[in-house]
Amino acid sequence: MMLRRLIAAALLVWAAGLGSAGAQESPIAADFRNEGKDIHGNCVDKQTKSIISCATTFVTDSPLHLAFGTIAPQNGIGIGPALVWHWTPSINWRWTGSADAVRAASGAWRAGAYATIIRTKVDVPQVVVGGGGTPRRRIAIHPYPVIKLYTQSISLPQVFFFGIGPNSSLADKTLFGMRENVTGGSVIWPITPDNNFDRLVLSLFGELNGRWVAVRSGPGGDVPSIEQRFTDVSAPGLSSQPAVVQFGEGVRISPSLAGGYLRLNYSLRYQQFQAPSDSLSSFQRWTVDLHHEIPIYGTTIPGGKDTNTPNDCATSPTDHNCPRPSMSRNRSGSISLRAMMSRSVVSGAAQVPFYFQQTLGGSDLDGNRVLASYEDYRFRGPHLVLFQETFEHSLFGSPIGIWLSADQGRVSAQNTGLEFSDLAHSYAVGFSLRAGGLPVGLITWATGPEGHHFAFTISSSLLGGSSRPALQ
Repeated sequence: MMLRRLIAAALLVWAAGLGSAGAQESPIAADFRNEGKDIHGNCVDKQTKSIISCATTFVTDSPLHLAFGTIAPQNGIGIGPALVWHWTPSINWRWTGSADAVRAASGAWRAGAYATIIRTKVDVPQVVVGGGGTPRRRIAIHPYPVIKLYTQSISLPQVFFFGIGPNSSLADKTLFGMRENVTGGSVIWPITPDNNFDRLVLSLFGELNGRWVAVRSGPGGDVPSIEQRFTDVSAPGLSSQPAVVQFGEGVRISPSLAGGYLRLNYSLRYQQFQAPSDSLSSFQRWTVDLHHEIPIYGTTIPGGKDTNTPNDCATSPTDHNCPRPSMSRNRSGSISLRAMMSRSVVSGAAQVPFYFQQTLGGSDLDGNRVLASYEDYRFRGPHLVLFQETFEHSLFGSPIGIWLSADQGRVSAQNTGLEFSDLAHSYAVGFSLRAGGLPVGLITWATGPEGHHFAFTISSSLLGGSSRPALQ
């Protein structure tokens, strides 16, 4: 009922905004008026309308557009309204905000509000010695410091659970439902400039989140509910889910080497999950994520931007327009190599709650595709090792690309630590769609030791939008 009221209210605001204009109109009213012009030009005017331009306008335009995307594996594709706004309080700060609410036919839903606060670029004088020892004064441009605030709630009717550790069995497949709210903020603060004066491109990261999780029985049917086969011993946290305060700190380096033909994105993150009412559910987690991208033609394939919200695909903090789908003869392609290790640490008799443990197989709760040939959430554990190799290349300069991937990974139980032997493996082939600011679509067929898995997913963020708060 609440979701229906949100959708109805958003549609009323849209209708009112499209009809508002005047000499004293506010910035948001001007945005609605301009969107009305875009809709008329791309969807109504006989001289300029087209199906692609009309669809793009309804999905990416601001301040109001249609949001859709995969909510989580096994829970369908959600659809609903998204509202985006921009505010520039001074020449030093820029704000972007958005809110959305989507619902899937399965009954799954997600609603949230997000704000991105950007500290505009800082000019830092640099002295460079030129020919003959003559000093030349040049300017180094720092990347934008970014502060994010958000609150997001999600409800999932069914999530698979097979047990904990690498030796879980398909015969133990069960289902549970869950609801989670994440409210908090994060900051990415650059330390070194993003230019040829310093190739390290070092940034610090910090976050503070409150997390409220509620686990419920599965929907019933042929697959049993989780409590019919597991207990608090085999699934820690099954009977009680205390509120958690989660802190996080980290460092990221993202240099571009070899003339732009090798781009690194290395991050080290340390997180603390503190449950004030239940110390047995408190734990710490460190994660090392090493991502290597090799652009075949020297230009990267479009991805997300820290300076946007999930519902925003602006090309830069000063340009609010989203890129439009286009056909060209420009080829794009890249090879990506990733190594990731994550380990959780507990004290005394404490255990990592099963709903916070990371998963391998199909896709995880946040939509990351890992070991795609296995069932979604197939392996779950407090420790994780993952290696991924991916190749993506556009077809004939179109937004459609061929996708090839190979994954190797393993989870492990609390008392065993990281394990690098007997890794599960998977191979996948498929197609990707990266058109303008539209959400990224991915169709894959994967094969591995436990069989085959066909999947079609749509990103929950616009292409060029930032990622949503992680659920695990």
